[in-house]
Amino acid sequence: MTVDSSCGTAAEKERGEERSPDRWMVVFLNDDYTPFDWVIDVLIRIFERTPVDAMTVTRSVHQQGRGIAGVYPRVKALRLVAKCMSEARRDGYPFTCIAVPAEGGGLSL
Repeated sequence: MTVDSSCGTAAEKERGEERSPDRWMVVFLNDDYTPFDWVIDVLIRIFERTPVDAMTVTRSVHQQGRGIAGVYPRVKALRLVAKCMSEARRDGYPFTCIAVPAEGGGLSL
């Protein structure tokens, strides 16, 4: 099964949010300290990804240095980044994720 990182959750699709022109990618960046299981848990809990999708994204982060957690409207993407970063610091991990414009964001993925 391939991961379609160009869309948000099923609920967002139903509301038509996937058609918003203001789309931002939430990108997870690799580090050598944040546990694999922690990243998978965040993807499932915060980003509402399936366990299979979460594993696929986490493997991409580990193997390629980055992975797309999802594509969302700008405000939601920034809120999700803030929540992840807050939980990472609370749990003592140097985990980093960023939000970049989905179209022409200048981040080579």
